[in-house]
Amino acid sequence: RAISDADLRADDIDRIILVGGATRMPTVRSLITRLFRRFPEHDLNPDHVIALGAAVQAGLVSRHAALDDVVMTDVSAFTIGYEISVQLSEQHFETGHFNPVIERNTVIPASRSQTIFPIQKGQTEILLAVYQGEAPFVRDNVSIGSLSVPIPQNKKEYEGVEVRFTYDTSGLLEVEATVLSTKKVFRKVFTGSSASMTEKDIAKRLVELGALKIHPRDQSENTAMMARLSAAYQNAIGSTRDHVARMIQQFEIALHSQDKSQVETVRTEIAAELKTLEDSSVF
Repeated sequence: RAISDADLRADDIDRIILVGGATRMPTVRSLITRLFRRFPEHDLNPDHVIALGAAVQAGLVSRHAALDDVVMTDVSAFTIGYEISVQLSEQHFETGHFNPVIERNTVIPASRSQTIFPIQKGQTEILLAVYQGEAPFVRDNVSIGSLSVPIPQNKKEYEGVEVRFTYDTSGLLEVEATVLSTKKVFRKVFTGSSASMTEKDIAKRLVELGALKIHPRDQSENTAMMARLSAAYQNAIGSTRDHVARMIQQFEIALHSQDKSQVETVRTEIAAELKTLEDSSVF
């Protein structure tokens, strides 16, 4: 799965280095040899390798001066999401389905949001049951906790709730739910592996993560690009207008992903295309 997520094949791997005490087991070494059709390297002490990696990670987290020239990108090891009910027929809903929010291999810290709705009009609560894992049903994933979100008893409309997950490199997960009609915010912090952090440390880290909670759609560089695309659409006609419409759709898809690198890549490509159209005096 790790090789697949990296868009690689087994043949693309140059060296296989055994890391961790379990790799001393002959059965593990035999399995690796069969999987990759070559012998792994075992001349390094697998425990020492782990210790060195942990020391580097600790130095990066503490921002040690000795590691100023070292950059390490942290990613989410598992997908994090919540339980949803899926409508199977007009009157029947099936609970227990898993809905991803922050998918595995997402560069962290990261913040993602989605809008959800209750099953029925007049419902007074939405229960956000949070899980991590890759299975389609929550019963096969790991429960992290839950957050109860009271909503107005609106029998005419479905009450929308914006759900935001913010995940930190320390294992800190903040779940926020904003009732769209009242703007009331309900929030819960799951510490997980960061349980050793003090309340002061957690509060400080949450303030630092605040900048991540701005949706890419609301960031100045992206609003400027969308305004530029809108102006180009209004000025163009015929096939050129159709081309600009496709560019707008492409940018909307990137913004919806809330993936910073994807948004930057698409924005750069679109900017180059727009410049070509402008330089050719199409508008």
